[in-house]
Amino acid sequence: MQSNSLNAESPELEDSKASSVPLPRPLRIFWQINIVLAVICAACVGIERYFRRWGFPYTSPFLHFWHWTDLRCFTARFEHFHRLDFFSDAPSYGPRFAYPAPAAPLYEIFYVSGHPFILFLLVTGILVLVLGAILGRQMVQRGTRPWTTFLFLTSALLFSCPFWFEYLLGNLEICIFLIVAFGILAFLRRHFVLAAMLIGVAASMKIFPFVYFALFLSYRKYRALTVGVITVAAITLVSLWLVCPSLAIACRGIWYGLTGFQTTYVLHYRPDDTGFDHSLLGVIKALSHHFYGWTLPGHLVTGYMVFV
Repeated sequence: MQSNSLNAESPELEDSKASSVPLPRPLRIFWQINIVLAVICAACVGIERYFRRWGFPYTSPFLHFWHWTDLRCFTARFEHFHRLDFFSDAPSYGPRFAYPAPAAPLYEIFYVSGHPFILFLLVTGILVLVLGAILGRQMVQRGTRPWTTFLFLTSALLFSCPFWFEYLLGNLEICIFLIVAFGILAFLRRHFVLAAMLIGVAASMKIFPFVYFALFLSYRKYRALTVGVITVAAITLVSLWLVCPSLAIACRGIWYGLTGFQTTYVLHYRPDDTGFDHSLLGVIKALSHHFYGWTLPGHLVTGYMVFV
């Protein structure tokens, strides 16, 4: 079902369907940068592996398969889902749960299926292909050659290091990315309430998707924005209860897990993590550790988050 904006096409777009047109400039720039970075990375791996004779992680030109570590790490803990001892620190429970509460029901869906890795593969793989098909269809309708469209989509997927890194870990970020992507798609097709609800779901699981609420402010869609904020609040409350029948225990447990994650991973410089600590804060941590031996104070991270 096309949006109103897509139905009301300009004469230029109508003419473009009759003859092929080059990729739009933003896509062309993205494509060029993506390929150049992939070539540079491949060259670095080759030099480190064959000339400097370094071992892991340069033993393979591809990202190493981590056997969905992030998906399997909470298996033992989720055997106690919706119980008072869900947040126990007993060693047999495995790592602390270090996500906001709304991420827990999503984990539970994977675990309760009995085949979490197969379900993760099917759901995420199919939805990524659906997004690719939607984008490819729109590109062809606007006059891009089918072969160029296929090459663009294939290379964009193959050379997406963040995607494959998260995917091979089985990280929940893939699911959040998909929810946000379909939320933005709904926004572009002018289904504003649906878009706000989807972005609200994603924002309840991670803080960054909150920035997409700015779309509704810029278009003065205040009713949809209100629905999105209510969605965040409602899903958070329901999820807290689902994780643990005591809201007080659930709130403390979630907060304890999040602050523990910040202390261990966010504030401290960890050499083994620099390969995927890809935010600007990671650069700040590396430089401050190298030159001053600093561990970042918590208030600096708070200020950084507000600034970003």
